[in-house]
Amino acid sequence: LSYLIILPKKIIDFFLMFNVIQAVFVIVFAIYMAVSFNISNYLPVRFFFQEQGWGDIYTYNGWFYRIQVKGNALLPFAFFVTFLYRIRYVRLIRVILFLGIVYAGNFAYLISLIVFVLFYILLKSKNATTFFNSLFLLVCFALVISFPVYQYYVKSVLEMKSAGSLGTRWDQASVLYNDLNSNLFSLIFGKGLGNTVDIITSFRDYRGDFYFELQSVYVLNQIGLLGIVLFLLYNLLISIASYNNGIIFLMYICYIIYSVTNPYIFDSNHIAVIFILNCINNIETSKYRSNCNIV
Repeated sequence: LSYLIILPKKIIDFFLMFNVIQAVFVIVFAIYMAVSFNISNYLPVRFFFQEQGWGDIYTYNGWFYRIQVKGNALLPFAFFVTFLYRIRYVRLIRVILFLGIVYAGNFAYLISLIVFVLFYILLKSKNATTFFNSLFLLVCFALVISFPVYQYYVKSVLEMKSAGSLGTRWDQASVLYNDLNSNLFSLIFGKGLGNTVDIITSFRDYRGDFYFELQSVYVLNQIGLLGIVLFLLYNLLISIASYNNGIIFLMYICYIIYSVTNPYIFDSNHIAVIFILNCINNIETSKYRSNCNIV
């Protein structure tokens, strides 16, 4: 039903403002951690955040801290919004959001960012020459920064994920699917909304859990193959019908890219994304109608 609700234009300004505040907090806190702590004495701060349920803070080298706290989920999407919604100091806002995304330390954020920028260039290019010139400059810039980014950021992230995060996600997917596939009826119709999996593995105790990093698989577990196909088909068709601007649709796809491997998909963040997309689409549609009236 969120596709049918159009909020006032001002909501986008508040949305960007809150995300800029979030990004500033992430950046400042990351710098504070780097200045005030080192790899041998920062763990009490990490444990405090985990105990409070605020998220996680960790480092591999003592100077670059990943601030993975609540509220980060919409930072990349807010960055996307600045490319279509015009606001004062937009370049400064983009820089702040970008740095917030980097210090948030979520690899999926960066992947979605790259996908968005590349396809944004393609969609905004008036001809092939403009596209390839822009793409060439982007590739040159990427090559220049690729080694330090890989050496000091990507390499450690991949090592961490191969050791723990990917293993945990695979374990979750296996547990949820095996529970779903316990019989043909549950495979087709699901185990029911609010279903829990009473299993303990070497990675985690799943008893009574409603929170999974692979939230999409948990939704599949609850509503089954038939339910997930109908649900995805509905979302696809109504989003195509609702958003006739290619960049708006790109923003939505890029949100899906980073949320599908995180617990942000199908939750309140997802609904907030649809609300903002509705507002932007309404603004763009109004602009188009105004131009048609002028002509």
